[in-house]
Amino acid sequence: MRKFRFKPDLQPLETRETPSVTPGEVIAAQVQTESTQMELGRLTQSLGKPHDKGWIAAKAALLPSVSYESASSAFVLNEYLVELRAQVAANPASSGALSGLIGQISTQAQQAYVNSIFAAAYSIGFGASPSLYPADPRTVSPLPPASPPPPAETTLDPEPTDETTPTVPATPTDPSTPTSPTTPTEPVSSSPPVTPPVTPPPPVSPPPPVSPPVTSTAPPLSTSLFDVNSPSFTTTASGLKIFDVSTGTGATVVAGNTVNVNYTGWLLNGTAFNENITTSFSLNSVIQGWQEGIPGMKVGGSRRLVIPPNLAYGNNPPSGIPADATLAFEIRMLGIV
Repeated sequence: MRKFRFKPDLQPLETRETPSVTPGEVIAAQVQTESTQMELGRLTQSLGKPHDKGWIAAKAALLPSVSYESASSAFVLNEYLVELRAQVAANPASSGALSGLIGQISTQAQQAYVNSIFAAAYSIGFGASPSLYPADPRTVSPLPPASPPPPAETTLDPEPTDETTPTVPATPTDPSTPTSPTTPTEPVSSSPPVTPPVTPPPPVSPPPPVSPPVTSTAPPLSTSLFDVNSPSFTTTASGLKIFDVSTGTGATVVAGNTVNVNYTGWLLNGTAFNENITTSFSLNSVIQGWQEGIPGMKVGGSRRLVIPPNLAYGNNPPSGIPADATLAFEIRMLGIV
């Protein structure tokens, strides 16, 4: 780590000394901050796993250097941030071009300080001496390189040991350096993150009771054409004839429902063009005679319809049905889908 060079910087109404940082130092600080953040994240994730004494001793030896390097990176980034803001103050027109860079450096400087504090806290928790950390790590020479980790030993004994981690004080502000909004002024807790207790999922509610299927009380479909002129039919204003063979006990069908039915259709000469068909359909997709004649049925019921041509297929019938034919249907309502 080189010693910072100081150069006089004359500013309006003020003369002060500010440290000079090179682009290479700024880039090195950025790289160190990003890599340290990733390493500390992996270390945090590993805290819940068992480790041997060698692993713990290695971390206790390494992390003080990491803490100091992070504090130095924060110092470099903050000094660069001061210089950028001075440029904007001297030339407001450069604000737009530098605003993105200022935000980036500000965030990285804050992250570097956080890295320094966490590395210090973890190292003390692993057994490093708090005396390794000066009041202001920016004012002393860097620590010597960490010693290589000792050979791995057996797994730590289960007996509890005193590994209470003292709180690491916040880095005090250097009076000679103007405080920036990004410099942390509050101490950061040194304790490793505590895994929150797992909340058991709420009990699964039992499914609602299933209503027993409605048993049709209607007789089986007729095997031959019924009497289409029976006085039992009711004729609507449109000319549709309706007769309920049996009234069901289930839900009532309304216009637009999708229903499941069993039916047979005849021509008036007794020819069945559809016999004992079971199907589902929307009442919005069938002939007008069914749209008018099926609503009002109850599940489990049976109904007969005699449909004039204008409510059936008219002069454009499907195969097997003559043009302008009156059609007869017997329909059993099996359910509403």
